Amino acid sequence: PLMQAFHDHFDGPLGIIHLDAHLDLVDENPRQGRYSGSSPMRRALDLERFDPKRLVQVGVRGFNYPDQYEYIVSQGIHHITATKFHAMGAQVAAEEAWKLASAGGARVYLSLDTDCMDHAFAPGIGAEEAGGLTSAQVLQFVRTVAPRIAAMDIVEVNPLMDKADVTSNIVSHIIFTVIASRITAGC
Repeated sequence: PLMQAFHDHFDGPLGIIHLDAHLDLVDENPRQGRYSGSSPMRRALDLERFDPKRLVQVGVRGFNYPDQYEYIVSQGIHHITATKFHAMGAQVAAEEAWKLASAGGARVYLSLDTDCMDHAFAPGIGAEEAGGLTSAQVLQFVRTVAPRIAAMDIVEVNPLMDKADVTSNIVSHIIFTVIASRITAGC
């Protein structure tokens, strides 16, 4: 619904930077249907002005459906996997993601799923995929793209699974960083 509202509000081309451990490209499955936590990127790409070539998935490390790989390749979706992110660094990854998502002057939506971070930095998440991003890396990435994005969301914080509010605190810090980065840039 948030990306639908973004799509309906702005004219012109649109791009997405999607920080997540998972692809969220499931088209449909018997247990979850077409609209679930496994399908938001696929549903966004159903909308007219979200071009798959301007979808950049960052921090991904949960490849579990062969048909999604075929879809990714056929649609030209970009990936900066967690392994690649660690090698290139947050600043370079952010600039690369921005370049790809904003191609052709597209307005960019940032979707941040907290499980892009390693469980050690965000224990209050639903999926424990090893090898995720650090909180410092996510903050640097967000600091870089925040002044340029048009909208964002943060999802998958589960306070019932959190330990000492670690995840809630880092998410609060991410929100503060986005606001401060935008104010500093004069947005």
